[in-house]
Amino acid sequence: MRKVDSLYVGWVDSSIGALVRQASGILPRSAFVLLTSIDSTIELRDSGIAEKIFRTNHASTTLGNGLVVPGPSLQAIATMFNLFTGFDELWCFDEQPTMPKPDAVWLVSPLELNSDDVPSSLGPWMRDSGCKLGLGDGVGLNYASPTAAAAQLIEELTSSDERPHR
Repeated sequence: MRKVDSLYVGWVDSSIGALVRQASGILPRSAFVLLTSIDSTIELRDSGIAEKIFRTNHASTTLGNGLVVPGPSLQAIATMFNLFTGFDELWCFDEQPTMPKPDAVWLVSPLELNSDDVPSSLGPWMRDSGCKLGLGDGVGLNYASPTAAAAQLIEELTSSDERPHR
């Protein structure tokens, strides 16, 4: 983990799917999750998966090109529709998000936050939108958070003997 500007960022050998399957993990603790990439699809608003999610979870909505789902429902939605198989991106919020993710903000591979430059608009958007954690995968898992505690939890969840595997 490293601190860049006001964010704690890093890369771990895991995936969003592995973290979502971990019921005691960090993702079910978020009130809302903004999905912005599912299997490299970034135009989620009008995708077939959005339609399926809306039919089964009426509390879900769109924001920009992304989908907002209740955090406590994320694991069930992911299981029901076999989501998060790689090249996925999501953002966690304590409050209903109101600012769409800008196109210049991303965490999906080939970006590797252990060594690559952090997108310059990532910190300002996370701060202004109230985002508590961002995750992007593909080849490993990138994370970004304004709090050391959330970043440390990702590190701990992915480094223990029972760590989530891809």
